[in-house]
Amino acid sequence: MLKALHIINRVKISSRLNSLLYFIKKLPILKRKLRTTNYSFLKLKGAIGIISIPYNIVSTFLKGFLVFFTTMYLPSNFLAKEKAAIALPTLIFFFYFVLRLVSSYMLEFDLNKFIMVKQMRMNAREYSLATIFPEEILKLISKVIIFILFLEFGTFKMYGITLAISIFSFAMFTEAIHLYLFDKFDFTIYKHNVLLVILYLMIVFVGYILAFGSSIEIFFMILTSPVFFIVTIILGIWGSIYILKYKDYYRVINKTNNIEFLDNQKELTKDIYFNEVKIKEKDFSDEDLRIDKFTKKEGYSYLNAIFFDRHKKMVYKPMMIKSIFIAVLFIIAALVTELLHKEVGPIIGRFSYESFNMFVFLMYVLCNSQRLIKSMFYNCDLSLLRYGFYRRGDALLRMFFLRLLRIIYSNLVPTTVLVLGLGYNILKYTEMGFSDLIPIVLLLYALAMFFSVHYIFMYYIFQPFTSSLEVKSPFYSFINFLVYFISYMLIQVPAPSIVFLPMVIGFLLVYTAIAVILVYKKAPRTFRIK
Repeated sequence: MLKALHIINRVKISSRLNSLLYFIKKLPILKRKLRTTNYSFLKLKGAIGIISIPYNIVSTFLKGFLVFFTTMYLPSNFLAKEKAAIALPTLIFFFYFVLRLVSSYMLEFDLNKFIMVKQMRMNAREYSLATIFPEEILKLISKVIIFILFLEFGTFKMYGITLAISIFSFAMFTEAIHLYLFDKFDFTIYKHNVLLVILYLMIVFVGYILAFGSSIEIFFMILTSPVFFIVTIILGIWGSIYILKYKDYYRVINKTNNIEFLDNQKELTKDIYFNEVKIKEKDFSDEDLRIDKFTKKEGYSYLNAIFFDRHKKMVYKPMMIKSIFIAVLFIIAALVTELLHKEVGPIIGRFSYESFNMFVFLMYVLCNSQRLIKSMFYNCDLSLLRYGFYRRGDALLRMFFLRLLRIIYSNLVPTTVLVLGLGYNILKYTEMGFSDLIPIVLLLYALAMFFSVHYIFMYYIFQPFTSSLEVKSPFYSFINFLVYFISYMLIQVPAPSIVFLPMVIGFLLVYTAIAVILVYKKAPRTFRIK
């Protein structure tokens, strides 16, 4: 098992180092110097087996920490202390136990399995055992550390250790159950993608509803029960024995990791990408196809007007849905305050004023324009980028501003509805005055402007899409993840508005100026079909 684990880790790290080199070779400063560098790394790869050990330990811990912190610990911290003591055990139970019932590492499609077993001819049983047990043990160690640091509930000080062992044992049990169902009935949940997504969403939704809306401590009592701990240990021992004794691992990998499945996954992914941006002829009325609607416009203004007119459902439908959703939420809050619970309005008003830093993440979600950007590429730029005149700096800058104005408009409408709703709650139900509301209003509009500029700027500088709408630019993915992560983490930053607002506005002005300059100078080289 150890030899197999060593080989698997060497291949994984080699692949990641090759990807890292590809990423580095795209850097403007280094790409010329590294142009002739190949991917052999012969001397470095000799030490990969040693590198892989600390890498796996650190990466497993970081992934476990991010999942726990962002999906369980941080959301429960929004509640009062007594409510958080109920919410956190509930979320732990749903994310680590209930959600584990519908997932199986051994049956899911994994390209590494395909490469190692079917192409490199590694023994299927050795591969399976060398991945499942070390992986789950590393997760166990990371959970022990995380729970000791963050958990404040339990019957004794080191309760986090027993909880981590319960989760590990339950994971072994569920793997064995999935393996048994596959062996006896040829059943795998991964053949039913729609069902799998529905189950995931339902479990997460129910978990959050019970965590935030229930005052029952049943999940706290389950997790801290000695009976629960003993039962999970027994199930885990049975599961581990079944996994160790199971013989036909090649059949498992052969049926769940084959070329047909890989091709189907690719086709499914392509269908998802295209269905997101495709427009159908039945969506157009005769009025939409009139050629005399924009006779007063010409050039790129005419092109832009036609595009947004024919894609108005893709542009304005999400805008209206967001606006109506926000309005309905505030109307419900107002009705509940006036008719049922008088304290709801003041709570929303004070929370909005005191926790304004949460608006960064809220506006990130509200002003996400990635679908529209994809549509611009697939339904317009994919064809026009084949012509030299369209890639000139002045042409790109002209289209950049024309499109930016439309995106700003589509983001300002729901932002305005949000501003009105928050303004109503703050002015009516708190002692704050209009002058206290101004920083929040300015912040919301500044964030709407920032996210409007950000997505189209990233598109013009990196143009990440292939003709099949796959994202090929590592920079594009990395920077978008970074923006998401910073937006999320800013929820926890207790910065006063007098500091936070000038920083956001100043950053927006600098970012916009840099965007304009780079689009004009760099986009003629970077804005192309990949």
